[in-house]
Amino acid sequence: MILPLLSNSQSWDCSISSTYKDQMVLKLNLNGGISSYFGDLSIYDLNPDDKVTIESLPAYSVIATLRLTNTFSISGQLLQANLKASKDTVSYKTQIFEYNIHGRVNFLYLFGIPHNPDFGFEGYVGIGQFFYNVTKQTTYPLYTDRAVYPVRVPEFVYFFGGGVSYRINRYAGITLDLALRQCQTDRLDEYKANNDFDYYAYLSFGVTIDVGRLMNLPPKTRYKLK
Repeated sequence: MILPLLSNSQSWDCSISSTYKDQMVLKLNLNGGISSYFGDLSIYDLNPDDKVTIESLPAYSVIATLRLTNTFSISGQLLQANLKASKDTVSYKTQIFEYNIHGRVNFLYLFGIPHNPDFGFEGYVGIGQFFYNVTKQTTYPLYTDRAVYPVRVPEFVYFFGGGVSYRINRYAGITLDLALRQCQTDRLDEYKANNDFDYYAYLSFGVTIDVGRLMNLPPKTRYKLK
């Protein structure tokens, strides 16, 4: 009687209320791009063109994100990355399978910056483990020696990164992302130097689907007027 609420069930138009936007949402991001070494064998860090063409290979991943609020989210990721590099007469290729968990922060909401609600700028930090194997090829004047070094015990990785996102409709959006990873090993490229850890980077473009939103919306046709 004091605070009346109006309900009009026959005219629901599938719009998302501001209250729903603050609820938890499950999102799935499928992305692909390039991965590359940063460390002992990386010599093109300041030359983007050569970094992409000479020291990078394709990579792809899937990320499941639970958005707790507009500002904070928690994510899990599966990543398949490939790296390559060369030094003198020796070349390397590394295959990586990584799984991790990380926390995400939307800086635009965190600092209250006015913006288009469809646009986001996120940063994240996380920890994970990965399996990898290294293929080392040494070229001699008369022959080439090729050896594969598989690693059967997972190594730890720590990483941070950031990216931008844009929601193209209420169910899907696109993302552009860059992350730098520190591996707790100096054997990622099978080239041990300076007793230092190896690094690799992942630059990706992806598509995000709001799975939770899709699962919770009832069929629109059920509420159409006859």
